[in-house]
Amino acid sequence: MWNRKGRFVFTSSTAVYADPTDADAEVCTEGSPLKAPLEDHPRAAKLLACEEACTACGGSVVRLAGLYHPGRGAHAYFLKQGTMDSNGEALVRG
Repeated sequence: MWNRKGRFVFTSSTAVYADPTDADAEVCTEGSPLKAPLEDHPRAAKLLACEEACTACGGSVVRLAGLYHPGRGAHAYFLKQGTMDSNGEALVRG
């Protein structure tokens, strides 16, 4: 649905990268190995497919680390709020 005016950035996750096998392997770059086989990692496969679709149409991808975790993030705040009034179209639901 992007009309190609301005910039389009897809925020992805570093979860697409393989788990480090070395305790000292804290540096992650675009050249780091991806999760394999992807069929065993459906979340990583879905993110990679979205990244490919975005870059194919001229968008950019930024992989962020540590934002999507069960114990932290915007969802954690909203889950602690209990029942909230909503218009039903919200992206974050409790």
